[in-house]
Amino acid sequence: METGSSTFLSNRDLFEALESSILWMKEKMAETTTSMAHMQGAITSVTNATEENMKAVEGMRQDLEENRMGATAYNPQGWKKSSPLMGEKLTILSPQGESLDQGNHLDWLDVWRMSTR
Repeated sequence: METGSSTFLSNRDLFEALESSILWMKEKMAETTTSMAHMQGAITSVTNATEENMKAVEGMRQDLEENRMGATAYNPQGWKKSSPLMGEKLTILSPQGESLDQGNHLDWLDVWRMSTR
């Protein structure tokens, strides 16, 4: 009488299959952990950029509000507007009132960008 052992896997075959499955799962878990770390880094970067953008937008909103009310939005010491309109040119002045930019004018937006760095 045949026992039919040819249709059943031996204990050794079952052990090797189980071991192979465990190793595969460990690899996938390591890949997932790495992917999660990359995603967390990306989330942190996006969060930081969003916070910086929110601060910049709030600063621009305040500047626009101050301009609407007639106040000077941003006028650091040593800078003088050559025209009262936003987007016009600015000139650097020394404490003696002499131009330090030697004819090179900076746009108001360039000054604002430099001030936010």
